[in-house]
This record gives sequence, C-alpha cells and structure tokens, in this order.
Amino acid sequence: MTEQAVLQDARRYLAMLHKRRGIVLTCLGVSLAIAVLYNYTTRPVYRATTQILIDRDTPNVLPNKELVELVQGGMDYYQTQYQLLKGRSLAERAVERLKLQTHPELATGPMMNPWERVRGFFGRPPSAVVDLSGMPLSPAAAAFRSRIEVDPLPGSRLVNLHFRAYDPQVAADAVNALAQLYIEQSLELRYTTSTEATGWLSERLKEQEAKVEAAERALQQYREAEGLVNQEERQGLVEQKLEMLNGAVLDARTDRIAKESLYNQIASQGPGQIESFPLVLGSEPVQALKAELALLQREEARLADTLGDRHPDMVRVRAQVRSTEEKIRAEMRNVAAAAGSEYRTALAKEARLAATLEAVKREAQDTNRKGIEYSVRKREVETNRQLYQDLLTKTKQTGLETELKTTNIRVVEKAETPRGPVSPNRMRNYQVALILGLLVGIGLALGFEHMDNTFKTPEDVKEHLQVPFLGMVPDVSVKTAGTAARGPNASQVIKS
Repeated sequence: MTEQAVLQDARRYLAMLHKRRGIVLTCLGVSLAIAVLYNYTTRPVYRATTQILIDRDTPNVLPNKELVELVQGGMDYYQTQYQLLKGRSLAERAVERLKLQTHPELATGPMMNPWERVRGFFGRPPSAVVDLSGMPLSPAAAAFRSRIEVDPLPGSRLVNLHFRAYDPQVAADAVNALAQLYIEQSLELRYTTSTEATGWLSERLKEQEAKVEAAERALQQYREAEGLVNQEERQGLVEQKLEMLNGAVLDARTDRIAKESLYNQIASQGPGQIESFPLVLGSEPVQALKAELALLQREEARLADTLGDRHPDMVRVRAQVRSTEEKIRAEMRNVAAAAGSEYRTALAKEARLAATLEAVKREAQDTNRKGIEYSVRKREVETNRQLYQDLLTKTKQTGLETELKTTNIRVVEKAETPRGPVSPNRMRNYQVALILGLLVGIGLALGFEHMDNTFKTPEDVKEHLQVPFLGMVPDVSVKTAGTAARGPNASQVIKS
C-alpha cells in the first residue's frame, strides 16, 4: 500500500468521524457523566497497611533444636500463613477484640467489587462469604474478612497486610489488631503443640522408666543365678590363666620330647655302649668313680711290679678295683634309670598340664558364654537408661519451650491512619471513562457508516450502476420574502 493510499484512507476515516461526530460526542459525554456520577456518589474507602516479617526459623534460645519443628520454610508454609491471615478464626477474634459486631463500619456487609454490585442491581444476590471449610461466616466476620488483603513482597519474607474501611481510624486499628492477633495465634499454636508434646513425652518417659527397672532387675537376677561378682575381672583372670597354661603346656611338651628322645637313645644302646653315651659321660658320680678306678688301677700296676699276685696288698687292691667297676656299672644303670624316670615324669607333667588346660578352656568358654549373656543384658540396661536420659532431657526442654514467648513473626511497620482514600480514584476513573467513551463512540460511528448504503462518491455510481457519470446536480431551494419554501429537488425537476 502506497503512502498516497494511506493518506486517502485516513482522510476518508476522518471524514466519516466528522460526519458522525454527534455519536462520538454523545458516547463520550455519557461515559464521563457516568464517571462523575460514580466518583461523587461512591463512599470513599481508606486502606491501612501493616508490614510483617515471617522468618523461616524460630529464634533458637535452647541448647538443642526444638523437638516440635513448626517451620518448614517452603512455599507451602508461606501459602498456609497467607490463608491463616485471611482465616475465619482471626477475623472473628479481631471483630470481638475491636467490638465491631454492631459498628456502622461492618453494618453495610461485605465490601463488594463493581461486578458484584452489578449482579446485585439485576436481582442476583452476591455469593455468601464462606471460610476455607465451606461454612458461612457470621455477618460481622464476613464483612471484616472481605476487607483483608495479603500482599507478599516478591523475593523477600515481608508481607504487606492491608485492610480497607470507610473509616480511616477503623482501618488502622483493624489491621494492627489483625497483625497482633496473628502473632498471638502463632504463639498459641506453638504452646499447644509443645504442651501436647510434653504430655506425650511424659507418658513415654514413664514407660521407659519401667523398662529400665525391669532390665536392671533381670541383670541382677542373672548375676545372682550365675554367681557373677565381677564378670570383667573374672574373664580377665581366666584369659590370663589360659595364656599361662598354654605356655606351660608348650614348655612341658618340649621338655617331654627331649627327655623321650634321650630315653629312647639310652634304651637302644647295648650294655657295652652305654659307657660312651654322653649322659653317662657327663654324670659326676660316674666320673668320680672312674677317677677312683684309674687310681686303683695305677696302684695295682705299681704293686704288680714288686709283689706277687697272692700278696695281701695285691688281693686288696684288686678287690677294690672290682668293687669300683661294679659301682661304675651300677651308677650307669642308675643314670639310665634316671633318664627313664625323668621321661615318665615329663610325660605325666605334660598330661597333667594338658588336662588342666582343657579344664581352663571349658571354664573360659563357660565364662565367655556367661559374659556374652551378661553383656547383652547389661547393654540392654544401658540402652534403656540412655533412652530414658534422652527422653528426660527432651521433656525438660519441651517444658521450657512451653514457657517461651518466641515466634518467627514480627511486625516491621505498624499501620498509621490513612490520610486519603484509595477508592474511588477519580482521575483514573475519568481516564477510563474518556478512553471507553471514545472507543464506543468511534465503534458506533464506524458501524453506522458501514450500514449506510447510499451513494457518496462518483466512483460509487460507476461501480454499482455501471453507467457513466455525467455530473452532479445541486439541491436547490426556492426562497420568498419573509419565508423560505423548499421546492422540489433537482432530481424531481429533471424527472418531470
């Protein structure tokens, strides 16, 4: 589309609006008249605002974290708080505290928006005000609740609490009382929850105390039945004895093996070979007798050189030699017999120590079995006692929480008496009326122009009649002196 065509369309629309200017001005005037009527007949509404802070966590003044954690910190928690601010309970308590049951402010009923007013004007009553459970509210509470607005500030924990009223002082008092009642309701909820938790913990504490007493009695009865005085010390002594016996048995076995080997070697030697056996050679009596025999043999050799075989001295010395040799053989037999005796003694000692070790092992197993049973019962006592101590501590802490007056909700800014109304907004209403009047007027003008099917331009004649356009005939009026008479128009003259 060319610029010339755009200009031509604009001129055509301006011409149409100029032609239908009466409709546009009428719609604009009616719209402004309605706005003026609404602005000066509507009762002014004032709005007071209190800003409150809803923290995620309650101030923690106790050494441990609270047993009953009420604050979750999620979006569902904040949505719940917003609904509580607009709830039935707070509205009814605020009305009762401010004594607004018969106040003229709430006598007009719930504050309705323009759409509800239009529905009431056409005979359709507004919907009844109900709480979250669907139960109808009392008239005063319904009127009070309809004036509450909750406006959370995005990206923060601040919430603007608004209250609209026809009286500015009532608006300020109502919103401040509502914020205070909301804090008191939070404290009551915490107190109720802590009280219920304290009662529940007290019952569990009594049950746990009975469990501790029963476990302690069972442990004492088991200790008396098994004769346990100091199980830990007894078990330590048995383990020490077992360790000592293990060492003794090992030493006895080693000694028995050595003596058994020596005894077997002596037993395997012949009568003439025993003299050269190390044990025999190492025997002091045998060595002494052999030294004595050597002296006697030297004495016999010396006497044999000077005396005859039958000489009394030679007979005496030879008798002594034979006696000494017999003593040596007897002593060697004693050495062999002693080796056998030592072997049998070592064997008996090993057997005795092994038997004692087995008895101590059985005693250790019995002690371990009793120790395990004793440990199980003792651990049960300690566990129940620890649970009892934990419950006792939690009960005391919960009792302190019941007396604490801390909450996660605080008033940041109290509401002041509004200086001016928020409704009606006269300038905005005038602007809306001006825009709506112009839109409706222009729309009606364009609609009427579209429905007008008369010829307006020469091009319309050529397009619709399919005949050439010869010229335009003016509309002539005949005037006389003093009067003006309108004669037949030009088209009628031509036809006649």
